[in-house]
Amino acid sequence: MTTAKLRFAPSPTGFLHLGNARMAVFNYLYAKQLKGEYILRIDDTDLNRVKDEYIVALKEDLNWLGLTWEHEFRQSDRLAFYNEMLQKLITEGKVYPCYETPEELDYKKKMLLAKGKAPIYDRAMMNLPQKEIARYQKEGRKPHYRLAIDYSTITWEDKIKGNISFLGNNISDPILVRADGTFLYILTSVLDDIDSQITHIIRGEDHITNTAIQIQLFQYLKSTIPTFAHLPLITTMQGEGFSKRNASLSLRNLKKQAIQPMAINNYLYNLGLGEQNIVYESLEDITKVFSLEKYSTATAKFDEAKLYKLNLHWLQNMENSKLIALVKNLLNIEITNNFWEHIKHNIKTFQDITVWYNICYGEITTSSNNKELLQVALANLPQDTWQENTWQQWLEAIKTHSNLKNKEIFKPLRMAISGMEEGPELKELILLIGKEKIITRLQKILDA
Repeated sequence: MTTAKLRFAPSPTGFLHLGNARMAVFNYLYAKQLKGEYILRIDDTDLNRVKDEYIVALKEDLNWLGLTWEHEFRQSDRLAFYNEMLQKLITEGKVYPCYETPEELDYKKKMLLAKGKAPIYDRAMMNLPQKEIARYQKEGRKPHYRLAIDYSTITWEDKIKGNISFLGNNISDPILVRADGTFLYILTSVLDDIDSQITHIIRGEDHITNTAIQIQLFQYLKSTIPTFAHLPLITTMQGEGFSKRNASLSLRNLKKQAIQPMAINNYLYNLGLGEQNIVYESLEDITKVFSLEKYSTATAKFDEAKLYKLNLHWLQNMENSKLIALVKNLLNIEITNNFWEHIKHNIKTFQDITVWYNICYGEITTSSNNKELLQVALANLPQDTWQENTWQQWLEAIKTHSNLKNKEIFKPLRMAISGMEEGPELKELILLIGKEKIITRLQKILDA
């Protein structure tokens, strides 16, 4: 029985964002579900854009998510192998050199578009006589290399999108190697997938045309074609695509916001499944229920609010000591167990901790539209040492001297002492804020 092998193959030209992370997580989940191997392949042939710091960062991010891999390699270490296989394909007539300049190719493309035709390469350089090749070389031109697409129909059964079919003559012969000798993804990915015996490939739907081309490469190289699954892309709520230039959606930035790794894993798993209420505590738990066939073929929209809401589950259930350390590290404030226990169910995001910290310990401006109530409240403020029953004593005194009911007291008084319409119970909140600050805030409103 063939061992299932899947891979995550990022290009380290920026920090890992949620779109990349989704592919990393899905390939990992499927590999584990099939009891197979998970391979990390670093696609670093674009030496002008690749940075070592991005390679280090993406490994840290993957480990942070809980993803581990059995094997790892970099494409930049395999250039000799790629050149060997390129020569083999050239010899077999599957790949051919082209000597057009970028300007000449651009002109051809514009002419085709002006005539309302698809910008498919005209194969002007295929079967070029040696005399012409010599002339181009004398001019100092360096060839780029294209794959000769077979004009037959290309079909496959996609694990998410079902049957997909392409007519070969609708695909332009793709460039496999640039004139500067840089290998492109189309060729190197197939060579590595064959060499690594990859059995399944899960990636974004923006690669569907690439898949059609690569299937022919697998056939040209007489290799088994992996099973493909193409996930719909993730966009923002405004319909914008994810990009490495969008730093706010990088795992680095989300980590700074105290978004927990299992919140991300759960969110990415649920994206495209519709509304889900189950929270999975580990990747192993998600693996048990993972199924590619369940995912919608519609574009998935990233809802930041849903991620924050999901993240609260892990924040509120984290050990207090870890949470307190996280707050000190990321928010640069020191909180106590008592403070956290009283406010943790009144936050929507991690940053809200700072809001409540300032309410309880800082200098804030509050307001109230009932100064008569505040005058009564201030005049009847309990003078004894404040403790658990202080709020009830204060409330009874206010009711006695104002003839107001509970609901007429709660909201305006809460606004006056905290500036918030909702929050911890007032009997707890007044103890967190303390007598002196409450007196100052009430008096400031009355003096305004």
